[in-house]
Amino acid sequence: MYYGEKNLVVPAGVEALTYSHVGEQTIDATVSYVAGDVIPAGEAVVLHSTEELTESKDYTFVVSATAGEKVAGNILKGTDVETEIAAEEGKWIYRLINGTHGVGFYRSIEGEGTTFTNGAHKAYMEIAYDAGSASQPSLAPLFIGLLPGDGVVTAVEELNVDGKKSGIMYNVLGQPVDASYKGIVIVDGKKFINK
Repeated sequence: MYYGEKNLVVPAGVEALTYSHVGEQTIDATVSYVAGDVIPAGEAVVLHSTEELTESKDYTFVVSATAGEKVAGNILKGTDVETEIAAEEGKWIYRLINGTHGVGFYRSIEGEGTTFTNGAHKAYMEIAYDAGSASQPSLAPLFIGLLPGDGVVTAVEELNVDGKKSGIMYNVLGQPVDASYKGIVIVDGKKFINK
């Protein structure tokens, strides 16, 4: 959820989560706002019900004249109107969808679309990295879970091997690297340490 110009009071039965870096290679959710707290204007959050949902359940967020406190390090962004979001150099973007690993944030990657349309008042995630660095970024999960404790450590989630040997080296993020790259590499589906 995202409202650029409205402070909203969290109703009973709901908590609002923000996301931030935890350590070097993990992103995790934190329950930042609970019932009665005010989500400040311009703060993107993911809403989570703390009670069993029924068809008749209705949650009303009341507008508040008082602004709540923003959470430092929140990597969620949002849009007030339907907006085309495009990856920029030095940033990865993640959209909230129900994908192959369930509901969560999925990175928009080359070949699968580096842009997407974000709905009105919806959150998305943006992670910055040093595009000018000779080494690859250390944090690039393809999927980030929704709830606290679902943090994702950078890893290769799966390999798509069609039986042909390409000889191309990849780092653990799945990015092509050359022979000068130091660390764990994957060549034709096998992991090696390149010293």
